[in-house]
Amino acid sequence: NNVVNKSSTKSSLISAKRVVSWEELNSKNTVDECWIGYRGKVYDVTRWLAKHPGGLRSIMSTAGKDATSVMISLHAPETLAKHMKRIRQVGILPKERLTAASSSTECTEQALVELKQQQMEDDFAQLHDFFDREGWYERIMWPYAFVFMRIALLWTLGLYGMKRGAESDNYGWTCLGSACLGFFFQNVAFVGHDIGHGSVTMCIAVDSWLGLVIGNLWTGIDMTWWKSTHYVHHSATNALDDDPDIQHSPIFCFDPGFEAGRFSTYHGRFLPQCIAFLVKRQHLYFHIVMAFARFNLYIQSILHLIQTCPFRTTTTNATNTTTSTTVTDTLTGETRTKYAWHKPPAHHWLASVISLTGFYAFYINFFLSLNNLPHTALALLLSHAVAGILHVQILLSHVAMDYCNSGPGHSQNVGYYQWQALSTMDIACHPIMDWFHGGLQFQLEHHMFPRLPRWRLRKAIPHVDEIFHKYNIVQPVRIPFLTANLQVLSHLKRVGEQVASCLNKQT
Repeated sequence: NNVVNKSSTKSSLISAKRVVSWEELNSKNTVDECWIGYRGKVYDVTRWLAKHPGGLRSIMSTAGKDATSVMISLHAPETLAKHMKRIRQVGILPKERLTAASSSTECTEQALVELKQQQMEDDFAQLHDFFDREGWYERIMWPYAFVFMRIALLWTLGLYGMKRGAESDNYGWTCLGSACLGFFFQNVAFVGHDIGHGSVTMCIAVDSWLGLVIGNLWTGIDMTWWKSTHYVHHSATNALDDDPDIQHSPIFCFDPGFEAGRFSTYHGRFLPQCIAFLVKRQHLYFHIVMAFARFNLYIQSILHLIQTCPFRTTTTNATNTTTSTTVTDTLTGETRTKYAWHKPPAHHWLASVISLTGFYAFYINFFLSLNNLPHTALALLLSHAVAGILHVQILLSHVAMDYCNSGPGHSQNVGYYQWQALSTMDIACHPIMDWFHGGLQFQLEHHMFPRLPRWRLRKAIPHVDEIFHKYNIVQPVRIPFLTANLQVLSHLKRVGEQVASCLNKQT
């Protein structure tokens, strides 16, 4: 046995020293053989795909790539230290990624740009370390005392106002109560967002169970579904193939790349082709759809629980096995790989179903108890329309920005942090409005430092700007809320008319 162990150790050491070319790394991007680069080393994460708490899809968005910046951004140092030592190292990356020096000016300029990009990535990695040393990532519990007092007040006023309005046939009370309930959903979503990132108790297990209360029971949105989409959104922001947050065909077309429909690695299907009549007018109904967007989240939560049901025989029965199937586009004949959904432990899935059922049971009973159809309809629609402000805010940060085919920015040949600045904007506002935006108006800083508590995102801006100004490759975009709305509507109008024109020519 000792001889076998020594032989195995020696083989591992030899493998770990092998230089893996960038071409070879790029080819290892399937569920059957998945490699990633991390801090100059290459790891085989194939067996880790199904075990990854953040889901298979978030890893696959960086499969065959150098995932160093993504991993540093999304994980605590101790988490990476704990798990990376368990994953098999298959080699090291070339010390110099740049091609051999050439006398051509174009090559020299490109080499300088790539060098600046790498230096900027290194500076942001050091900024992560600075925040860690200064305790910026440490949990802050006292602000939640004020948050939960505000949440309790909004919920109480919301139910009271809607009830009183229905009983007295007073639409003023109904509108007030509906608005309060909408802001209740919005404020709870801020806390649910923190829990989803594990930044409330800083314990993933505890935050996971808290999420069943904050997310499922209080808002009716399943936290396991939210995390499955949100983690991919972070690791592949504005990637046409990967980011589910921008894949809304045929209702919306945020980029001409969606014109003919394309394969969604998240949904595992080809997206429907855009409809010219609709997308040409998408700027007109954008805010209207956002007012009802919350109902879609309810549907997505239920569908996700059905897909991941551990008692279904149609999904894989192994919790540590990755399965995939081939999907063919009936129009073009193109084939792509669809990843299976892995099932959570039965007890956690049941807890998700029970908590979600509790939400629906309470609010269905409450709205039926109003016994006044006009007031009930108004309360239901207005409360969800107010909650839809948050959906608008999140989309404002990305819709009118840059897009890439696969993420984060791989097809554009830019670094992770540079891509965040290209694909994400901030909403500029006075600190007095932070309660309204929840701190998530600073989407750029949040995308760069997802584990940073919302209360510290504003303070991070000078540190972020210093690095961007130092290299002057890309500059952050920060504009007021109203200006951002107008910019997005203009973008939707331009893209919609362009895509509609192309589709009409095809017919």
